[in-house]
Amino acid sequence: MKKIVFVGLFLAAIIASPAQKNWFVGGTASIGYVDNFTFTFEPQFGYEITDRWAIGTGLGLTLVSDNYGYYNTTTVVGIAEPFVRFCAWHNERLFLDLKA
Repeated sequence: MKKIVFVGLFLAAIIASPAQKNWFVGGTASIGYVDNFTFTFEPQFGYEITDRWAIGTGLGLTLVSDNYGYYNTTTVVGIAEPFVRFCAWHNERLFLDLKA
């Protein structure tokens, strides 16, 4: 598992290198348990058209496991999320994006 995480971070660093500054990689991962177990993994890839506008997509997977008495159900949902992003404000360390 450590090797997979390391390779993923290494590839993200290569893609986000200054030589290819128009492409970006990001995403979300979450694990939760309230009434049921949920796991979400959604990497996002995109291209900066200008310094303010970007387009991209997120492709992900959500797993929900429910326990109702004797019944155990597991639901897997695929996620496809194309987006347009506008950078309203930024400096060297912080930024404010609007995403639709």
